[in-house]
Amino acid sequence: MAIFRYDGKNVVITGAATGMGYEPVGGVAQKTEVAVSDGAKLFIVPTDEYAAAKKAARGRLRIRQVSDVDQALAILRELGGDPVLVTGKGR
Repeated sequence: MAIFRYDGKNVVITGAATGMGYEPVGGVAQKTEVAVSDGAKLFIVPTDEYAAAKKAARGRLRIRQVSDVDQALAILRELGGDPVLVTGKGR
């Protein structure tokens, strides 16, 4: 899980970039809770974990799904610039 900061807002992303695309790594419900407690406004997750993240979020933050790294980077660019890792948290 990594946390990015854009315009003073935390954006959290989870998943693994593989030759098969952007794959789930598990624990998305717990990671959603961490994202909420860290003040995130957006959580980017692999498509396979979207439903679980959306359910766990209960409307407390936006969830976006991606199937590859390019989609994740495009979302980060939509938020205002080049995606740069601010803090990596091994949770």
